[in-house]
Amino acid sequence: MIIGGTSSWLNFLIIGVSLCINLLVFYLRLYHTQLASYLFVQNLNTLILLYMLFNLFPLVVFGNPDFNHATLFTYILSLPILLAGMVINTQAAWRLTILNSIFIFVTYFIFFNKTDLAIRHSIIPTTFLYLIAIVSWLYQSTLNRAQKQLIRAKILEHDMEIARDLQQQLYPPSPHIGKNITVACRCEPARETGGDFYDFVEIAPNHEWGILLADVTGKSLAAALLMTMARSILRDQARRHPSPAKVLVRANQVLFRDAMVKQMVTAFYAILNLRWSPR
Repeated sequence: MIIGGTSSWLNFLIIGVSLCINLLVFYLRLYHTQLASYLFVQNLNTLILLYMLFNLFPLVVFGNPDFNHATLFTYILSLPILLAGMVINTQAAWRLTILNSIFIFVTYFIFFNKTDLAIRHSIIPTTFLYLIAIVSWLYQSTLNRAQKQLIRAKILEHDMEIARDLQQQLYPPSPHIGKNITVACRCEPARETGGDFYDFVEIAPNHEWGILLADVTGKSLAAALLMTMARSILRDQARRHPSPAKVLVRANQVLFRDAMVKQMVTAFYAILNLRWSPR
């Protein structure tokens, strides 16, 4: 850092204290992250303010006054403000900005002993600090929105995974239809959920099975919900009517009467009779 004519023993003292505080911050970050962040930012801000004073006031122990270096430190105060907005919150950044701007004005007022000179020399660095605080606020606001969107996306992804698992459980396993017939079945949705489904309905034990293949338009969660509804209706009608045509007609009537159903369902239904023989 630029420390002007500050005596060496004072430099070592300040830097040593600062290092001790940073070691404490390193320890606290494992247990109290918020406290460690506050301590780190405040330590950095105080260190910069001290060296601003050391370069400005003509005390013997501090050396000759150096106005240019002191002004430089007023701009370096933007660093702890930016860090406060990033690692703490925007309120901390604004509080630090207000306190630093007051400190700069009071320091220049004491140095020049004139209000107009203090305002003229402090207005530009103070404005810069407020601009940095605004940048920090915009950064934090954007980060918060991104985090909220990420959380919502994670929640939606988790919900869709649950919906996918539930839908997969609705698909029946391969049935044991007969000794000479092997049935293999699998449905893999293009997305997390889909509108495709199949089903097997045992109509007469051991020899008569209803086989259903259907597709609801779309691949959204709405298609999966309608698939569940259509599956229940078709299974119910399959147990009531022996004719496949009658099953499809009655299922279509039930779905058509429901005003909430806005999608199309394409279905194939047939009966496999293992004892049937032509006459």
